[in-house]
Amino acid sequence: MTSEPVVRRIGLWRLITAQGHGKRAVLLAVLSVLSALSEGLGLVLVAPLLQQLMGERAGPDLPVLLIALTALAFARAALGHWRQITSVRLRGEVVDGLRAQAWDALLHAEWRALRRTRQSDSASLLISDVERFGSALSDAFSAFGITATLIAVIAAGLVTAPLPLVLLGTLGLLAIPLLEHRQARAAALGYAIGAAYRDIHATSEEALAGLRLIKSLTGEPRAAERIADSYRSLRRAELGYWRVQGRGQIVLQAGGAAILALAVWISVTRFGAGPIQLVPLAAVFLRALPLTGSLHQTWLHWLHARPALAAVQALQAAFARNREPVESDLEIPRPHDALALDGVSVWFDGIPILSDISLRLPAGSITALVGPSGAGKSTLADVLGGLVQPDNGAMLVGGMALQPGARRAWRAQVGYVAQEVLLFPGSVRDNLLLASPGSDDAALSLALRRAAANFVFDLPGGLDCRVGQGGRPLSGGELQRLALARALLRKPALLILDEATSALDPASETLVSGALEHLRGQVTVVIIAHHGALARVADRVVQLDRGRIAD
Repeated sequence: MTSEPVVRRIGLWRLITAQGHGKRAVLLAVLSVLSALSEGLGLVLVAPLLQQLMGERAGPDLPVLLIALTALAFARAALGHWRQITSVRLRGEVVDGLRAQAWDALLHAEWRALRRTRQSDSASLLISDVERFGSALSDAFSAFGITATLIAVIAAGLVTAPLPLVLLGTLGLLAIPLLEHRQARAAALGYAIGAAYRDIHATSEEALAGLRLIKSLTGEPRAAERIADSYRSLRRAELGYWRVQGRGQIVLQAGGAAILALAVWISVTRFGAGPIQLVPLAAVFLRALPLTGSLHQTWLHWLHARPALAAVQALQAAFARNREPVESDLEIPRPHDALALDGVSVWFDGIPILSDISLRLPAGSITALVGPSGAGKSTLADVLGGLVQPDNGAMLVGGMALQPGARRAWRAQVGYVAQEVLLFPGSVRDNLLLASPGSDDAALSLALRRAAANFVFDLPGGLDCRVGQGGRPLSGGELQRLALARALLRKPALLILDEATSALDPASETLVSGALEHLRGQVTVVIIAHHGALARVADRVVQLDRGRIAD
């Protein structure tokens, strides 16, 4: 069984008010109470209505009673509709606010913290767990309304048949211990379901990313079995929860009927109660028992889904503790002299990745970082690009040490081209404008020409040709040149290519290296490469080995 995450919980009311939805929550509470009062008053009128039907003339006349009951029914329906709309709005606002806060914490976290977190876990928390909490939130709002209605019904019973109802309530209280142990079981199963959802996301992500490898190794049956196992774990936890809930309903319904029978028998045989007392009592009971069952069900659902809130808050707290410092409205002047690293060292989880790196990159030069896998090339590029703050030493921009709060401002002057190019669904224009939203067609065309990506002009629709998921498939060389154009559109002071041509054919690599040749003297370029044409165009080749400069 998955253990409960250690995190300081925020109560539901505090969560609602912290997001600024306190007034809507108060309105929901008022509507719930008014709706409950309308039902309680309706039950109170059962006794005088029964007296009128039995020929007793005490109390209001029959037409008055019938009109009052009709008005109360209309009021309850109208209040119920208003309450439902208010509940849906409040639920949406709270859930969307919680998701936005979690995304804000994730997006502004330090790159090191993001690298330590499995993407599928974050996706599961931000999608599945937030929705589970939203469902439980609806139940929490319903539980308040049910509780208010139950109190009103019991109050009506005390007015019409006080002694039998007190007897009934006393017997009911004796049955509460039979339901208590189910609450802990529901909460435990909630943690199990959260773990199952995270496993499903991880397994699905791995299978989708490795489809080529799975098929090449004829591993389809094993992959299908792993996915099926993750879903079986989810179904077991779900089935366990519904068993807990169903058994609780059996106890409530059967036990309630037995208690009512015993209360009626005692009331008749010991206290001489008649129809005037017992009919309202039966009406109260027949309304209170389903309400009690619904209240028990919603309470179990809340306990079952509350771990989802705890998990999302734990994710938010973890990233908030590692929030990247940012100096607002800070602009770094474009450097016209060399970029430099002075005694830079970086550790990840206590393991040294870079050790005492000192390096000077003349403005407009092209430098290649080479070395075996794990030598620290990508981490060094992350330091240069402002993603990672050195543990020791400093990066110098314009002769000044780059402070932690200035790294985001520095990243605005950095262009980055990764080994695997990510294009979002949309047009070529849309994907280019991600780097510089205000650029016009002339700037886009210039960036494409500088990146040797003239093939775009021959695509159907040119800049408006759809690419990415569901769009036109591009070759590896075309993707890399499009990514280079997107990076150049930022007019970067530093351009980083991280193994950008490792999977390209010689012709495509030659086109990219030719584009870099034309950038010499205009942009400072850092190339991460094992070998090939890109390394050959460099003014300087820096050999890394085990986090140190070897040559």
